[in-house]
Amino acid sequence: MKRYPRGLNPVKLNDTVFAVHATVATLITMIQCFIYEREGQRVSITATVILLLFGVFLLISMILAAVAVFHWLDFLYYCSYVKLTITLIKYVPQVVPD
Repeated sequence: MKRYPRGLNPVKLNDTVFAVHATVATLITMIQCFIYEREGQRVSITATVILLLFGVFLLISMILAAVAVFHWLDFLYYCSYVKLTITLIKYVPQVVPD
């Protein structure tokens, strides 16, 4: 409210529950990708590096928000930037012609 005194808070409980559910489902899928590797199929090094970079970035951001270097709202903005970047990365193969 201090940063955006005239702004509305459009986040409702169902938004938060959906985000937590999506996070848990994604984590389960990621764990399965690492556990159930088959013969020549595996998670690529590029995907692993990108995942680690995003994980480290969000972990550091969370720690900085926890010790009040910046606000939790900024941490949520950073999470949205990571989501946007992942969305752009995952749709690139559909745009690039064969």
